[in-house]
Amino acid sequence: MTEQVPWLARTTEDAIDPELVICDPHHHLWEYPQSRYLVDELLGDIGDGHRVESTVYIECNRMYRAEGPPALRPVAETEYVEHIAAASERRAGTVRIAAGIVGFADLTLGSSVQAVLEAHLQASGRIRGIRYATAWDPSDQIREVQAALPYQPLVASPRVVLIPDATLLRLDGANALLKTLEEPPSHALFIVMAPQRERLLPTIVSRCQAVRCSPPSQEAVIEHLTARLGLPAERARALFVQAQGRIGPAIQAASAPGEEAPPYEDVGAPSTIADPVRLLDLAQGIGKDQEALRGLLAWLTLWLRDVLAWRLTRDPDRVLHPDRRADLAWWADRLSTDDVLDLASGLHAVWTSVHRNLNPQLVAEAALLHIAQRVNHPTPRCQEIA
Repeated sequence: MTEQVPWLARTTEDAIDPELVICDPHHHLWEYPQSRYLVDELLGDIGDGHRVESTVYIECNRMYRAEGPPALRPVAETEYVEHIAAASERRAGTVRIAAGIVGFADLTLGSSVQAVLEAHLQASGRIRGIRYATAWDPSDQIREVQAALPYQPLVASPRVVLIPDATLLRLDGANALLKTLEEPPSHALFIVMAPQRERLLPTIVSRCQAVRCSPPSQEAVIEHLTARLGLPAERARALFVQAQGRIGPAIQAASAPGEEAPPYEDVGAPSTIADPVRLLDLAQGIGKDQEALRGLLAWLTLWLRDVLAWRLTRDPDRVLHPDRRADLAWWADRLSTDDVLDLASGLHAVWTSVHRNLNPQLVAEAALLHIAQRVNHPTPRCQEIA
């Protein structure tokens, strides 16, 4: 942790009760090329005016044996700390470093764990307990990650763990991930991806550095589709809308030119939005398909974006559906700016709740009928001239 010393030195605080005898109940010790926290660093932290007379070392998946029975490999961590603690007694003054050690043992071993506990006791008379996280997940992948993390990679400098969509983890899996994130090895880098940060456990978010990966702009996607794939501008713009602004699905859709447009694109037609039976049929077509519901919500959001752009500018170059200017004009004449923003806000609220146990068909029905109500029965203020 030497890289944090300048930052820690920026603030110093006086001890509230310098004569109070303290046992530091939780610390770790490790040494890696990129990070070091041993006796000198520990004494520097506790020697700031407080009367710390002893400490307790808590296991942190360090210095495991690389060979031998897997259940006994964690005993090497206890041996490592015992060696450090014994050596520190000659120079740590009145502080008893690692007066107690809390080691690790796999408590799911049943009666077989007795041999591991006895090995810990033989390794050090300081052993005082076992820490074993109750978080567990049946996924073989998660267990493999947890088993491999303590060991440094042989070639690359960091060991990278990529979780493509952490929102798909069950609660047990999320808690297991949290345990690892609380005390990650210095040689490990976690990349935790999620479409919505709000759907992750707050404790996981608090232990990560948030990096927002924004999608490419409309201009960038259309430029790629036209310049690299040779598509006409109108086709590229239609694929951008169909792919909800995501360049990957847009490229995939470009390879299937015969694919039909989603049926919900008809919602923009005045005859469709004015026909409740047609809207209910569209919702019934979605059924229980969560992806189809997301597609509908994304299309409605982009359509309202075009309605607002047309209402404010009447510029066909600023809309994603320039071939539907008549439909956009009809909507823009019936919705005020506040109406469009309010409907878009409602769609966003629905979008953030899609992951919950909602019925996609009912959600689609409610969204379509609510928008139809606003469009087909505009208030006087909605008929202002843009």
